[in-house]
Amino acid sequence: MGKLGSNDHVAFVVGNALSIPAKDESKDLVWCEDSFSHIPPKIALLRQCHRVLKPGGRLVFSDLLSAGRLDPTTERQFERAWCLSRLETLDGYLNLLSQAGFEGAVGSRVGSQVLQEHRLAESRRGDTTSTEYIRWLRENETALREQWGFEAFACQMERLNMYDYLEAGKLEHGFFAARK
Repeated sequence: MGKLGSNDHVAFVVGNALSIPAKDESKDLVWCEDSFSHIPPKIALLRQCHRVLKPGGRLVFSDLLSAGRLDPTTERQFERAWCLSRLETLDGYLNLLSQAGFEGAVGSRVGSQVLQEHRLAESRRGDTTSTEYIRWLRENETALREQWGFEAFACQMERLNMYDYLEAGKLEHGFFAARK
């Protein structure tokens, strides 16, 4: 197995997603996992992906999605806890991909599958870290609120709600693919 960047097919580049440091029509593939929801405005991000792709090039990404089942206040708290610009819906992403000039866009919801795979991987490793961490947070809530402050503690607890929201169908996880 070669080192990252040791061939002409893969490169790791640090840059601004709203001004991708690549020439127009220079890439065959733009691939991203669970990051688009952190970057506003999404239409500008998708237009940058479109700009750097060669004709026929593909954009493939996954992201956390709103299922439209959280009340607006809870959804905003969740977005704040995870530093998200805004949770998009599956249809919302498909619409944005079209607006950005992509063709053949497809998306699929896989929320419960991601959660099941995460839990299966934890159990295979004998890993109880997340369960123990949640228990520890709840047992030490008063002291942690004093140490961290109310906002920081509330933010951490909201981050942990993601699995409950996925399990209840209030959040989803999606995979997308489109071509230029």
